[in-house]
Amino acid sequence: MTCKPFCENIKISSKLLLALFIGVSSFQYLASDLSRMDAAECQVEDAVALMKTGAYEEALPLLKKALAIFEKTKADEQYLNACKKLEVCFYELKTPNGEIIRFFSDALKKIKGFKNEQVIKAFFYSYIASYYYFDNRELAIANYEEGLPIAESIKDTNLLSAYYSNLGRLYWDTGNHDRGLVLQLKAAHFFTLQKDSANLATVLYYIGDTYRNKKDFISLDYFRQSLGIDPLNPQAWIQYSKAYQDFGNLDSALIVLAEAKSLIGNDAIAKADFYYQYARLYKDKGNIPKAASTIEYALAFAKEGYDPDDVEFARIQNLAGKIYLASNNPDKALTWFHNNLLRQSKGASEDMDLTQNPALEQLSSGSYWVLGSLDGKGEAFYQKYLKTKDKKHLEYALAAFKLALSYGENMRLSYGHESSKTDLYEYLNPAVEGGIKAAMAMASETGNPTWHETAFAFAERVKAAVMAEALYGKDLIKQLIPDSLLDQKNDLQERIAALEIQLQSEPDSAYQDTLLETKLLLTKFENELETNYPRYKTLKYGFQKTVDLVKIREQLAEDALLVEYFKGDATLYTFALSKTTFKAYTTPITDDFEATLLQYRRALSDWHYIRDSGKLAEQDFITTAPKLYQWLLARPLAEFGAKSLVIVPDGALGLISFDALLTAPFQSDWTDPAIPYLIKKYPISYDWSAGAMVSRTRKAPQTEYHFGGFGTQYEDDPQPIAMRSDLGPLPNADDEVRDIDALLDGASWLNAEATKDRFLNYAPQCGILHIATHGILDEEDPMQSHLVFNKTGDGGENRLFASELYNMDLHAQMAVLSACNTASGKVAAGEGNMSIARAFAYAGCPTLVSNLWSANDLASAKLMALFYRHLKAGVPVDEALRAAKLSYLETEPGSVSLPYYWASFMVVGEPAALLFPSFNRWLLAGGLLLGVGLLYFLFKRFVKSLTAQK
Repeated sequence: MTCKPFCENIKISSKLLLALFIGVSSFQYLASDLSRMDAAECQVEDAVALMKTGAYEEALPLLKKALAIFEKTKADEQYLNACKKLEVCFYELKTPNGEIIRFFSDALKKIKGFKNEQVIKAFFYSYIASYYYFDNRELAIANYEEGLPIAESIKDTNLLSAYYSNLGRLYWDTGNHDRGLVLQLKAAHFFTLQKDSANLATVLYYIGDTYRNKKDFISLDYFRQSLGIDPLNPQAWIQYSKAYQDFGNLDSALIVLAEAKSLIGNDAIAKADFYYQYARLYKDKGNIPKAASTIEYALAFAKEGYDPDDVEFARIQNLAGKIYLASNNPDKALTWFHNNLLRQSKGASEDMDLTQNPALEQLSSGSYWVLGSLDGKGEAFYQKYLKTKDKKHLEYALAAFKLALSYGENMRLSYGHESSKTDLYEYLNPAVEGGIKAAMAMASETGNPTWHETAFAFAERVKAAVMAEALYGKDLIKQLIPDSLLDQKNDLQERIAALEIQLQSEPDSAYQDTLLETKLLLTKFENELETNYPRYKTLKYGFQKTVDLVKIREQLAEDALLVEYFKGDATLYTFALSKTTFKAYTTPITDDFEATLLQYRRALSDWHYIRDSGKLAEQDFITTAPKLYQWLLARPLAEFGAKSLVIVPDGALGLISFDALLTAPFQSDWTDPAIPYLIKKYPISYDWSAGAMVSRTRKAPQTEYHFGGFGTQYEDDPQPIAMRSDLGPLPNADDEVRDIDALLDGASWLNAEATKDRFLNYAPQCGILHIATHGILDEEDPMQSHLVFNKTGDGGENRLFASELYNMDLHAQMAVLSACNTASGKVAAGEGNMSIARAFAYAGCPTLVSNLWSANDLASAKLMALFYRHLKAGVPVDEALRAAKLSYLETEPGSVSLPYYWASFMVVGEPAALLFPSFNRWLLAGGLLLGVGLLYFLFKRFVKSLTAQK
């Protein structure tokens, strides 16, 4: 080629020379001695020369002409190279995003038949997604997801880094924190390999931000790493400040934020974010006037730096509304919230009245700031009601809260990982509590008690909603997806669980990389399922947790009372429901309420406190148990003629035993047989939500063993403490299972046979499961809570983790977890305790008997023996456990009759009597024998009569 020296030597000093340059070049391309391809390549090189001078507008037509030639000749490499240059021109010229998207979307259609079609596609999907990034994040994600498998197949490290980093950030922005984290960690790995420190610093602070939203303190480490590489990034300092703030260290947050001040310069966006964070801190410190003045600075710079409909501007406007709410200025707050909603919607009228809201389908999807503006608007109208007592404002508040709840439910459905779904509740909770209090106020204003049912519907729609969605999805996928594909999905899930377990023992980067790869494979597989089975996708995302009081009442036993709680910021809402009556109550949540709850729980469950400070523990219990009864149950039980109780707790209420509440003040000591425990009056069961009763079914299991028990005393373990959370011997555990097995004529695996592998193999074949082992609670990571089976000779893994249980398919109508802390765990707002029992419910067990704290080995064995005797007699599960506890209290001496020994066991889920198919088979066999005997008797009589006739 002869054009290269010319391209290199030409100098541009004016517009005239530039025009001459283009003219000469054009003449050159017409020369007969150059091929069309050579001419096109010269055009690209001339365009590059122009781009180096900033003449992007002049370079653009040259690149487009070259592209036309490369397209006709199907010159793959040249075509892609020209497109890369063209994308730079588009960006520098600030070409409208829609125009760029159309260009590359059209180009996708033109590259069919190219030798490297897949490579070009991967880049084009990336370009399209990047320009959708701020305008339409759903389409951005869709295009990145379309191109990611291609990018992974061609193994272009630079391209993969962009995919992982950008798609990870998009997932984070739309609330899919876990899925985003997987990709961000992968991007960090690539940037480290490339020694790309600039991008590595950015993705590290993205990872820090993700962990911040997950409330994980490791967030701080990632911010430190990022700032260690690039200490001049003001945004990283700002996000670092947010992390300290979210972990409750406001002073450190202010110190860190001050580091950003000298770095922001004259950048309006950086200034807006800087003052935004200061306003957040002042608000949290309670300095509302300072927060209000600071947010005005943030708004002024935001108007300068952001487009009016930019999601980041929405974030700042949302905080402005919250601050004005805190300053009791609902009118000003309404203005900001309403303006935000109009900016973040499509098709809503600009003239829409403040009392109206955009339709759900008009609102931009997946935005925390839209959700915040909706619940903020509801709160503003509620404040106006408090000032004016005009119930119209309650109507407007309820409309906003209902829309917020529906919007949040749609967000939850779009999230891929359970922890992301549960994390969302923190943002959804204000709308739920707002709806409850507005509906309760409407009931008071109108005297119409049906508003109490509206309040209950707000609470119930989010109660264990993630669990309900997961169980719905589990049933749905079994119905619509072939078994072969289900096996592939289960295999990926099991590999992920195994790798997570391995990482707990060996934090090795190789395992981490494999885990990330496997999670990506699972994401890809799930996306393919949704693509190939559109009905499955439609139904999956069409899930709605409905609240049907008629159906809930149908499931309630006669004379049963369901009591469901919602624990708000300052009020405990109690909803009581029987077959015929519904009532609602409120109780102020004071410092005394919270302290009483903690004291009661400690007096029941802290063995070291009970043992070492017995009198103090006794006094705490005698003082707190009747107070809690008055707050939690006295009013409903006084008004309902209940004979049994179903408790749906909320928050920390899920960590206490209602059985041991005292129905009256008691002056004697807690070993006195006359002590008025609640369990003496009522059988008590617990449930995940009221709606769980409607969706749950119990059938006679078609299993090989109607009972299967696993128990080990850990003979080879030298630790002597017989508590089932301490890894010491459990001398009564094997006897416990052996006795129950003898009673029910089932199957048991004891001591050396009670291994994890045997559980995995045989548990799905058991109609009733009983496990008497150690239970280990991980309060930080619930998926790592586990049961400890017997060790094997080959040193294999003997821990069964919650993450593995979630992937199992059990058929037991009841699982008894006679191990420590199996009902306890990290409290997830709305979902309850993230316990091992919850994992068994996911696996398919409708009834669970589990432990709230460390179980005493001997007491557990005695209680379980009593419990199963009553079960065998056909008694409902809740009544059987009550009878077992009462028998225990009657027969055991005072020293071991304390609530610690018996009150930890609880029935969760379906309380009705179990079905015992094996007993039915015995009855059938007996009936057959009787029938044969009768036939024989009749035959003898017939023969005798014939003989007589002869």
